[in-house]
Amino acid sequence: RVRVIAGLDGRADHGLAGALLLAAPRYAAVPILEARLGDAEVHVLHAGGSVDLAGAPGDLVSLVPVHGPAVGVTTVGLRYPLSGETLAAGTTRGVSNLMATTTAAVTLDEGTLLVIRPGANTARVWDGTREPERPAERERRSSPTV
Repeated sequence: RVRVIAGLDGRADHGLAGALLLAAPRYAAVPILEARLGDAEVHVLHAGGSVDLAGAPGDLVSLVPVHGPAVGVTTVGLRYPLSGETLAAGTTRGVSNLMATTTAAVTLDEGTLLVIRPGANTARVWDGTREPERPAERERRSSPTV
């Protein structure tokens, strides 16, 4: 198991580099690759991999193929399910799905897939009727007024 924990301090370049490092082909034999990058939880699936997710209905889940297409992507428990689908690298087809229940699963037949839960470390939930609350908004709301 490889687990990376990084506070990004707003550095998208560090988050992207960390996720791509975990997705590198040299780590394909590591059974569990995951990271906490800023407020996001990231799981890396290589060919034949799967991940079970726990959360709340409305939690965001994005599926991002890297290093080529992700083939045979199947999801359970997401609002927009996939069944043996191919996600091409460089597209946004798997971005911003939503958990339909408190659990979900993603499996992959071939390729490499990042399973990203934006806001997973801040308990941000989107119910489809309003935009997700940003961490700065939550801090302002919870800070005492002087």
